[in-house]
Amino acid sequence: ITNVGYITNTGSFENYSIVNTTGLIRNEIGGIYNDYLTFNNNTSGNIINKGQMSFNSNTNFTNYSTFTNDSSVICNGTMKQFKTGVFTNNNYYQIVKTLKNYGSIYNNKTFIADDSYVFENYNLISNSATGTFTTNFGIINKKENATNADSVDLTGIKGHILNNGTLVNQLRQFTNNGLITNNNIFTNKDSITLSSTGILINNNTLTNDSMITNNGTINNYSSKTITNNRTITNNSVLNNAGIINNTHTTGIINNNLTFNNKSSGTTTNYGIFNLNTGGTVTNIGTLNNTKT
Repeated sequence: ITNVGYITNTGSFENYSIVNTTGLIRNEIGGIYNDYLTFNNNTSGNIINKGQMSFNSNTNFTNYSTFTNDSSVICNGTMKQFKTGVFTNNNYYQIVKTLKNYGSIYNNKTFIADDSYVFENYNLISNSATGTFTTNFGIINKKENATNADSVDLTGIKGHILNNGTLVNQLRQFTNNGLITNNNIFTNKDSITLSSTGILINNNTLTNDSMITNNGTINNYSSKTITNNRTITNNSVLNNAGIINNTHTTGIINNNLTFNNKSSGTTTNYGIFNLNTGGTVTNIGTLNNTKT
């Protein structure tokens, strides 16, 4: 099917071959769209989903244009969003297999990465104040000008996860080679690793319930809070201008390089703070070491 005009589905639409669209496709309320092979939303194409959309495990969906989900999209196959692609989720989106984002993703409600084999972000993922973004199989947030199998030119572009809502790393490895900006609530339940190019900016509340390994840069802004309930290992630079609380009994901070407690910073250790060989703590703020 080649669509250069207008397709409206209010019933059942099943694709077992190829759909190429540069026009408008509307899956209306009550409409069910199931794809089993190839679906290409090309330049100037526009997909609006108000019903149910499902991509089979063999589906390859490519987006070069605009895709808006107002209801339910479940992707069991492969979704590749290229630089001109804009995907806006206003209700429920679930990725089960593969998502590669070279463009822009805007989440305004529920975004779940569930058992993904591959989840790679090369450009922008923006989670709004009303959005909940949950990873159950990890994610790789790519560095600037990252090489990729699709030969997309990413000069001057880095992976940026911008969180203004709720961001939860529930399970598996969350690898940050690019930039994470947390302006609201970020909770780690498994493992976060920052590479040498990775930057994490905390501008509100970051809670670590498992393990964070920093080989890049963590910046905790003034009056903002990092709560460590398990283990933070700092192998590079951690700048605290806000509040860091290391929890009693379970909280462990291993500092192997540079920990800067700024003039506005308050670091309170209720647990274990290890200053290891090669590690330096520079304090011009408040540093508390207490049992309770």
